[in-house]
Amino acid sequence: GGQWNRNRADSGGGGKGDQQGSQWERRAQPQITKSKNPFLIGAKKEAKDAIAIYESAFISVLNLLTPQTYDKVLLQILNFHIDRASLLKILINKIYEKVIGEAAFSETYAKLCWDLDKLSGKEWKYVNIVEDLVKKEYYYVADIPTSVAPDSELCGPLPTVGTCCELGHEIAMNGMSMEIKMTKAPSDAKFSRLIKIGDKFIKVFQAQSGYYFSYDSFSILQTLAQDDLAGGPYGDNPKKKTTGYEEALKKGTKATTFKRFLLTKCQEAFETEDIYKEIERKFNEGDVSKMTPQEKAERIEEKELATLKAKKQMLGNIKFIGELYKLPEMFNSDKVMYFCIEHLLAVTNSNEEHGSENSLLMSKDGKPILKELRPLSGADEDNIEALVILLSTIGSKLESEAQIYPRSYKSQLIDLYLLRLDNISKDEKFPLLVRFMVVDFMELRANNYIPS
Repeated sequence: GGQWNRNRADSGGGGKGDQQGSQWERRAQPQITKSKNPFLIGAKKEAKDAIAIYESAFISVLNLLTPQTYDKVLLQILNFHIDRASLLKILINKIYEKVIGEAAFSETYAKLCWDLDKLSGKEWKYVNIVEDLVKKEYYYVADIPTSVAPDSELCGPLPTVGTCCELGHEIAMNGMSMEIKMTKAPSDAKFSRLIKIGDKFIKVFQAQSGYYFSYDSFSILQTLAQDDLAGGPYGDNPKKKTTGYEEALKKGTKATTFKRFLLTKCQEAFETEDIYKEIERKFNEGDVSKMTPQEKAERIEEKELATLKAKKQMLGNIKFIGELYKLPEMFNSDKVMYFCIEHLLAVTNSNEEHGSENSLLMSKDGKPILKELRPLSGADEDNIEALVILLSTIGSKLESEAQIYPRSYKSQLIDLYLLRLDNISKDEKFPLLVRFMVVDFMELRANNYIPS
């Protein structure tokens, strides 16, 4: 799983991938015209209500997505007011739920995710910096709403940011025992800054009538840091010639990209050991002996439908991963694809005894060696079906890129994967349907991955 983690943490590419990415970016992209009335939920709504409204709105827009409506849907999504990472994650969850249920549209959804990854950082500002003006340190936080609800109350108006800090310091020292002037938030109040004061931080807003602020406990950031939604402190870095503010912003942006959240979602689904475990647990609950024949039949039918749905979603995830790999810079390298293939085939080319994830198993003459992790059996039919879908999706790109690798090492590695697959197609302990799928894939490959 380490390959996924490095990929998620790194936002930049390298070498050839960067050139491909820049060429791709030069294609005609839809003109982004921000709506004058972006979709905005006021803070007056209860948090759960606001989330439910966003979820419903995301689903309504995604239901319209087809290759023909693509540009319109992309613009509608970019017009959502996403000012915190939790809303971004909800959007990603809704996209993911759609794509694993509609694998036929996975190419379109992958392209949508590619565009959103490139454009979301420009259109949505959800990474903010908390300034510790005393220690000259900075923190990033990506999940604090910065909108002002019409009926909210703020401290103010005050003449300067400095007076906001002074009053904030008094509150931090004396708590709520002191009298604080609260005012209804003016309609033109706009978010300005986050400033740490002791064990609290203040959220400063600016309006024509002056400065206003609200305050909250700094422990919120410590909780968010557990999910990389906050981090710090960061100070000036003389070696890099960067300020603490720049360091915090860079770290926060890197930790909370659309791509990172999306690939984490895909990874978690891929690494689920038993997709049917929860279904078995649910349908084994209760005393079956007390059920009527009709209730038993209904339960069996429900279990079969749930099993089919779980398999469909697992295969949808695999197809989606493949489509994402085909797009420039969504994966920084092909290592994740080799990891997925080896996981599904129950083999490895990694020399774990060396303790280095880059150490490979090879013969004295430099040829790759595959180590079997466990024998495959008919029970692995889902994994083989998933592998066929993955290779059918990525095979052309994976093999063409493998040929430029030194000494054709990767091409030889792919040959070993294919040999194991070929043996499966002839092994009677695997279901006939799975064996036919392998044969169909081999024919697709022989035809240069062009469907006949």
